[in-house]
Amino acid sequence: ESVAIRRPVPPRLFELGQGQQLQCIDVAVATMAAGERAWVWCPPELAYGSTGSDDGRVPPNTPLAFDIELVSFTEPPARSPSSPPRPAGEAESVPRSGSVVRDEL
Repeated sequence: ESVAIRRPVPPRLFELGQGQQLQCIDVAVATMAAGERAWVWCPPELAYGSTGSDDGRVPPNTPLAFDIELVSFTEPPARSPSSPPRPAGEAESVPRSGSVVRDEL
């Protein structure tokens, strides 16, 4: 049995690539442009894995799906050790590791 719950969540701020979100959210957001909306499917190994969530609301080995919007992002400071220079040819319209991201689920 599958259950989908949609409830409004205020936009959140997090630093991309720093483990502040589920791994599947980090991976997806890193490919999105500001204002873009996407459905993100998270296999268990990129979500809560074999242990489930700490609060018990997500059982072990549960795939998850999110409807997310990348509201905005700001580039990390150039001298931040967690943010190497953007590789040549990489689009500046997508966030990179260390960017502060504002998303909405």
